[in-house]
Amino acid sequence: MGEDVARAVGAGDFVTVDGTDYYLSPLDMGILSVLQRQAVKYYKRLYLESYRDGLEILESNGNSNSLLQSKLEEISSWDIDKCPTRRVHDTSAVKITSQLKKKLEELMGEIPSGDDRIRALLRYCLDAEKLNAEDVEKLTDSEVGTRIVEYDLWWISGTYDGMITMVWTSVNQNHPELTKEQVSRWPIATVASAQRTAERMTSPDPKNTSDSPPSKRSSQRKSRKRRPAAG
Repeated sequence: MGEDVARAVGAGDFVTVDGTDYYLSPLDMGILSVLQRQAVKYYKRLYLESYRDGLEILESNGNSNSLLQSKLEEISSWDIDKCPTRRVHDTSAVKITSQLKKKLEELMGEIPSGDDRIRALLRYCLDAEKLNAEDVEKLTDSEVGTRIVEYDLWWISGTYDGMITMVWTSVNQNHPELTKEQVSRWPIATVASAQRTAERMTSPDPKNTSDSPPSKRSSQRKSRKRRPAAG
């Protein structure tokens, strides 16, 4: 990676994996739209799996296949407005203590450098239920908050599939030879750190990130009837 590219993407906007620096780039509206569609696809899959499991429990008198096909046709036209909002953990006010770092190292094997990136990893651990808020508060003597975010914002920060997808699309702009499969083999601490960096670069306004208050778009949708959360 040349020095000119390093300056263009910003100092420190890279992650190092196996001795190689991978530079991240902000995502444009076209890429964000693709990520949003991926989030909707993820929700549809979970919704359909939940519906199918319900049919199996109810033993729908041999009508399961036709009911499942009908539901598949119904959800095929769903977009982001059909997805529910999600409650996520807010780690922005959590103190980064030596006790917390030790706990994260026990869970994840390694932790990234920098408090902001450590908070991103902590947020993932909380949302993935690898840690609970009460334990974090004991380790840090600070409070873990929660907030409501749009489904696509939750997907890119609160699911492994979403984080990998966002990181790969950000890194791929400078490293087109890198595959999504390769990114999926990175340590989770590195993925969480890179995801937070890519999110910050893409949305400098803190109102539009998944660890900050909901955006104006989110607030305007509060009165709309939502589908039940799946996953």
